[in-house]
Amino acid sequence: MKYNYNFFKRHSYLSIVLLYILLFIPIICTRFQDLRNEIKYLVVTDQFLAEKNLFILRYLNELYPDKPPLYFWILGLSKFISKTYFPMIAIILGSLIPSFIIAIIFYKFIIRLKDKDMAFSSTFSLILLPLFTGLGVFLRMDMLMTMFITLSLYLFFGFYYKWFPINKKYLLLFYTFIFLGLFTKGIAGLALPILIPIIFLLFERKLSFLKEIKLYIGILFVIFLVGLWFFLIYISPSGKEYLMLMVGQETVGRIVKSKAHIKPFYYYITVLPPLVFPYTVAIIWASILKFKTLNKWKTWTPMEKIGFVWTFVPLVMFSAASGKLAVYLLPLMPGVIMLIHSTLTKKDVQYKEIILKTCEILPIIPFVISIIEKKKRDTYSRINRINYSLIIIFFLAFTGMNYYNQNYTVKPFLKKLREHKVYMYNFPDGLNLKYFIPYSTTNTGSIEDLTYNSPKYVMSKLKYHKILEDNNYQIIYKNKSYAIFLKK
Repeated sequence: MKYNYNFFKRHSYLSIVLLYILLFIPIICTRFQDLRNEIKYLVVTDQFLAEKNLFILRYLNELYPDKPPLYFWILGLSKFISKTYFPMIAIILGSLIPSFIIAIIFYKFIIRLKDKDMAFSSTFSLILLPLFTGLGVFLRMDMLMTMFITLSLYLFFGFYYKWFPINKKYLLLFYTFIFLGLFTKGIAGLALPILIPIIFLLFERKLSFLKEIKLYIGILFVIFLVGLWFFLIYISPSGKEYLMLMVGQETVGRIVKSKAHIKPFYYYITVLPPLVFPYTVAIIWASILKFKTLNKWKTWTPMEKIGFVWTFVPLVMFSAASGKLAVYLLPLMPGVIMLIHSTLTKKDVQYKEIILKTCEILPIIPFVISIIEKKKRDTYSRINRINYSLIIIFFLAFTGMNYYNQNYTVKPFLKKLREHKVYMYNFPDGLNLKYFIPYSTTNTGSIEDLTYNSPKYVMSKLKYHKILEDNNYQIIYKNKSYAIFLKK
């Protein structure tokens, strides 16, 4: 056991590569895509490629200003590489590779802040956070944006702690990464790499450092790139309307008054602890300790300082926006691991043993081993044991992938959908099935409309079965999420 541990620690980069190949790739190759988001993005990509307009996106022939275009360029490249394996290649290029780059940068980051032992433990803990693992195998642009945010912050703290020279090459990279974060998913990709350094420097009482990294010139550079992007939109067909929708509805609107995902200010405080399993209790404990000792900021280690601002600046910023989803917290995850691990590895910290036990109890296996094993382990060894247990849990969960595909996706319906023209009832996500079927379908939320059109086949979410059965339809095929109905 000791030999294996030493081998993995001595070959950290190889260990990270093996984890991604053995755990993530099989999930990507076997999991069927989510209808609401992933397949929707495939539909947007198909229309983007058909129209050959790099800056104006459309969804079902309607303008789609919800997202910047960079991620869809990557999806377009994925389809160019292989039409047959387009969804899998898209996830690998758009989510998995950015996730891998974050892991490598994070490892380098922690080595500079602490040492290889901490870097090994913390990097694996980051990779194995459920939110991080999940979005690494899911077709969303959150991971790509988080990659650019991580690269930006790595460079900023590299400037501050003199790991990198402050020269034109590195500054150009720094501000380019900030723009690319914006160009991937909007305002959060721009705001976080600027706000986190500013708040950090406020605590350090060194705002003058902003002059050293030429912040004003850098912001002008980003504004220039944004202006160029907007100009290229403006001169495109429907460009003026697209710009108005993008700036008004999708940027200002989502921050001030979102059209969806409206949650109270405290929402993220309630969802963050479960998202960082098995550090659910640890994040609460570390946060309380840090706020209690905030007046001793000068005595904190660089890792504690960075972890604190990287966790709470985004948390407050996202909480202030009206639209909220749990997945939006992905950019916090590197900071959360820094915050928790820098606190857990301190000597004589209050309740440390109890908190470590809670981290071990949640994945079960490390807790059982700690009871059987008499030898006292150091904190790094115990964290590594938690990580190994999580790997086992993920592999066990992978065995249920076929059950998931058959019961919670539209995969088992595709044959019937291709054989029969199917109408959708109260099922707007069903329009995304256009990616798989050779005809355009229609969705309605009105029983009167359904009765008037009287389609032979109807597809809906299973929860609406009673309404359809009361209106002369019977289920001919279903799983735990969806059903196809036949008119009696």
